[in-house]
Amino acid sequence: MSHGHSHTHTHGHGHSHEDGHDHSYVNTPLKALAIAATVTGVIFFAELIGGLVSGSLALLSDAMHMLSDAAGLIIALLAAVVGNKAASSKATYGYRRVEVLAALFNAIAVTLVVVFIVVQAVRRLGSDYEIDTGMMLVVALIGLVANAISAWALSSQQNNSLNVKGAFLHVMADLLGSVAVIIAGLIIRFTGFTFADTIASLLIVAFVLPRALGLLWKTIEVLLERVPRGVDLHEIEKALNA
Repeated sequence: MSHGHSHTHTHGHGHSHEDGHDHSYVNTPLKALAIAATVTGVIFFAELIGGLVSGSLALLSDAMHMLSDAAGLIIALLAAVVGNKAASSKATYGYRRVEVLAALFNAIAVTLVVVFIVVQAVRRLGSDYEIDTGMMLVVALIGLVANAISAWALSSQQNNSLNVKGAFLHVMADLLGSVAVIIAGLIIRFTGFTFADTIASLLIVAFVLPRALGLLWKTIEVLLERVPRGVDLHEIEKALNA
């Protein structure tokens, strides 16, 4: 039975990329994925630094969203490059499990940071704090433009690969995250309602956390050698007996 192989093929991305079936990895447009992964990674660091300096939890939350998607894009690249490396006498099942290990690391890291953000948001309740809305808005606008570039790079290739289509959908979700940060920044700048930052951060966290936990469970299922999702073992047994 190909039990060791089939599990890993369905876990290409931390989000919806797991719907990219085996054949999609073979001809994945590497250039489009590489551009999107690079841009998303750069913006993650920009939002991380900007969030820490400006004091914006919303910006930090969106940075974690970007980290999650950047890692997912890198996993897609691993699936296309390393995952297709031929099996050998040292690795008789091949290297598809590399993407599972990367996904596991991604899920754990994002989940821990999301928990930290929630704790910080709760600690801010009822307290006064300052936010540098100038930096917050500048970084969020850069993120918006960068996500638009990534979406453009992936849009022309999304019909050629389910993996790329999944990446495109999540880059579009990143666009919405950047918009949420910009709206929060404008509200704070013109009304002084700093709690808008906390609200925006919790909304982004509510979007990211279920995806991170879902990825974590799916990777654990793979590592535990559970029956792949969508496979009915009883039906297989009937077919073999027949």
